[in-house]
Amino acid sequence: MKALRAILAEAAAQAELGSRVFAQACPHVESSRPELSFAGCFRTYHPRRALSQADNITAGLAHVMEGRRNPYGDIYHARHGIAGERRINIKFANFVDRILAIGTAYVHGPRCLFHYFDSYLSLYANDPVRIYAHRGSADTSIGWPGRLPAALFAAADCLRAPLDIEFVVTAEGAIHVTQVRPISPPHLQLWDAVGEATRLRIAEQGAPSIGVNSVGRFGGALVDLRRRPPRNADAGIADALYVVHLHEPAADGTGVLRFLAWATARELAGFGLLVDHGTNRRNDHLDYILVEDPGAAFVIAATGLPTIFDRPWLGIESDGFAVAWH
Repeated sequence: MKALRAILAEAAAQAELGSRVFAQACPHVESSRPELSFAGCFRTYHPRRALSQADNITAGLAHVMEGRRNPYGDIYHARHGIAGERRINIKFANFVDRILAIGTAYVHGPRCLFHYFDSYLSLYANDPVRIYAHRGSADTSIGWPGRLPAALFAAADCLRAPLDIEFVVTAEGAIHVTQVRPISPPHLQLWDAVGEATRLRIAEQGAPSIGVNSVGRFGGALVDLRRRPPRNADAGIADALYVVHLHEPAADGTGVLRFLAWATARELAGFGLLVDHGTNRRNDHLDYILVEDPGAAFVIAATGLPTIFDRPWLGIESDGFAVAWH
């Protein structure tokens, strides 16, 4: 352990790392499955202010290595038929002090869809600022929010790829890109399926989400699992439209992870999925990976769903953002 800490200390000094360092996994499997994002499948270590640099680094190593196996990652790997040891490299990054805002952006060609939380209240209430921007639409007269689109487009241009970007903004107005990954092909296909009229509408009215729903129509036998676990009989329904919560509820209802574990065991495919986000649309890793799921034919994230659907069949129509059902 002493020898390892000495090696890490020397490497940290060469990399000019401070005492509060993040640790993140860089999975080897990403290079063999470029169509997938692996978003959220591996744990990130968040440093503690009371620990020394050496302790944060060693704790980060242990946390990320142990976190290669977790329920979320296990289900994701199983859904995509990926086996193996989950070998990783580990990346360390400095803590950015005096953070004023944190956000996520998707940049693809001339379009950028991003959101940011600019206060504790906005983060707690899940009330981000969401913006759909085109190249050249920056308004630098309003400070860092106006400079954000240009900075995000510059990052994508630098790497010459459509990017999923995480960023922070400091109290001084400096924009720091903290993590990037390529936008996975299933997400790019959704972006390209959104019509021009829809793009113009969300650019003018604001984006209800930075995640894009399936585009088109889907109809199927309704299987509402928000108040119960799935049953064996639920697996034998052709073109079923399952309704689930985004996260696992406290009662006996079904969330996304529970549903995907059940769907994997029964080798379900071709189903529709209507995900209940409650009153506020959320954008997190669960929301993101559903687009990549190999068994889901149509995925809609929705707010304001009725407590009970009084029908055996449901049709859904979506332009990628606005959703209607009948």
